[in-house]
Amino acid sequence: MNSSVKKKKNDISFKLLLAVSILFTFFSCEKEDYLEKRYLPRGYKDTLVLYDTLITHDTIVQRDTILNLDTLMQYDTLVVFDTVVVHDTVLLKYFKVPRYIAHAGGGIEGFNYTNSLEALNYSYDLGFRSFEIDLVEDKNGKILGAHDWELWAQLTGCDSTLPVTEEHFLTHQVFDKFTPMSMDMINQWFAEHPDAILVTDKINSPKKMVSQFVDKSRLIMELFSFDAIKEAKECGVKVMMAENVLNEIDGDYIDKLIYILNEDIEYISISRRSIEKYKNLLVKCKKSGVKVFVYHVNFDEGKDEEYVYYNELQYVYGMYADSWIGEFSDDQLD
Repeated sequence: MNSSVKKKKNDISFKLLLAVSILFTFFSCEKEDYLEKRYLPRGYKDTLVLYDTLITHDTIVQRDTILNLDTLMQYDTLVVFDTVVVHDTVLLKYFKVPRYIAHAGGGIEGFNYTNSLEALNYSYDLGFRSFEIDLVEDKNGKILGAHDWELWAQLTGCDSTLPVTEEHFLTHQVFDKFTPMSMDMINQWFAEHPDAILVTDKINSPKKMVSQFVDKSRLIMELFSFDAIKEAKECGVKVMMAENVLNEIDGDYIDKLIYILNEDIEYISISRRSIEKYKNLLVKCKKSGVKVFVYHVNFDEGKDEEYVYYNELQYVYGMYADSWIGEFSDDQLD
């Protein structure tokens, strides 16, 4: 037998042995173990090489430092002042998402669900940097800031046939004192606040939203169908997977996690009432770097922002909040 034929047979034998070994390893361990080996926390494949200065909470990591994974994962947020290189990928801007999202623009003067200009300004001054705005379409398809038309009519006293036009919408103050917002007004506000992030609710049309919002890089869309999530990924929009989609993923919590990671879902929103139901999944999501935010804060007696902070942030990343209760302490959250 000549040496080339012998080498080829040896190569084939080695590949068969390797394949059998891989299959044995996979089927002899739990799906959970497979995930632990397959996935590192989101965004960190091995090391970050810093070409300028990185601030991680109270620690300043100097230029040209190389952080290993264990060191890096001590921190929740990274503020990058120039360029970060992750292997061969250059990230010109690291996307930092605060743990608070101002719910419907945030509470103001004891009122919630205003989606108003005053609420955005007040919440921003308090310290919020992520802002949820509920979005509906007027009778001509224009995007406006409101939770839904029926609630809007209640909050404004409007008795016209719904939906109304944008022009009619803008003539009705919320609770007779707060300024309603058109898409043009929303864009102007976010253009004037370049460190603010918009988190949408209700609207499920990524292409339409991208075509109208001032800065796609500061947009996260809560989406309610697999088709909308696919559409968002195609046009480069960050996805907040809604709980109804999470429910529709077949299988147990490990199957759900595999889907979330394979589809590169960075954010998930669930009711805080569902924490117990999803507890195993939430622990794995947090470990994998998937940021889960809870809503229905202040819906149940005694279950306010402070309650979520001290009792539920061990399972989730953050919350949709009506009120600001101060900066998060990472020692408290760990």
